[in-house]
Amino acid sequence: MSWLFDLGNTRLKWARLANGQLLDRGALTHQGGGFDQALDAALAAMPRAKDALLSSVATPDLAARVRALCARHGVPSRDVTPIPALAGVRIAYTHPEQLGADRFLALLAAHARGPGPWLIASIGTAVTVDALAQDGRHLGGVIAPTPALMREALAARVPHLRNDGGEPMVFASNTRDALAGGAAGAVLGLIERCHAKAAVVFGCAPTILLGGGGAADIGPELGLAYQPSPDLVLEGLAVWAKHGSG
Repeated sequence: MSWLFDLGNTRLKWARLANGQLLDRGALTHQGGGFDQALDAALAAMPRAKDALLSSVATPDLAARVRALCARHGVPSRDVTPIPALAGVRIAYTHPEQLGADRFLALLAAHARGPGPWLIASIGTAVTVDALAQDGRHLGGVIAPTPALMREALAARVPHLRNDGGEPMVFASNTRDALAGGAAGAVLGLIERCHAKAAVVFGCAPTILLGGGGAADIGPELGLAYQPSPDLVLEGLAVWAKHGSG
């Protein structure tokens, strides 16, 4: 049995891997106080594992705190880092360490679901979109700001364009709705463009797996069918636990 941790820029998600199943899933924000105490209590409530696998895109200090809490409960931890190929997936990056553990693990999770092809879109602190062929070949991907980051950046340069409120309208009749619609539309257009390009390369339309904290806002506006996939990184950690080295 293993503990699995997905440490993002705003939240920590975890699960217990036992007999190939993800059990006791949980999540905590690490913004503000009380994170260490809350995680300590959550770990105390779970059966002790033989090890812990950590995927982190957060600060080294925060990752170290998670590892220290695992050690306090007698569970040694290992960081998962991207490698060129694993479990049938071959990533496109020349330097695998640049890919990001979360994207790498999402690719593993997608391929483990079936042959695809897949388009994996994550709406987190940033937007990422990756394409994965039926044979496990990673075409590559893109990274873009989220709607919230777009509006923050615009407001910083043009202060009267406030970055709060508004409905994401296609043809808005007020500035707040126009800003919300423009920012959301940029992300929607990116996903739809990647989907169209991938369909040409693959010869068929890929299935979209949509995850990340912002997926609930983007999904209903997406003009394409998709599968909600909030735990792809945890699923990928389960694949790593089965096939990974070290």
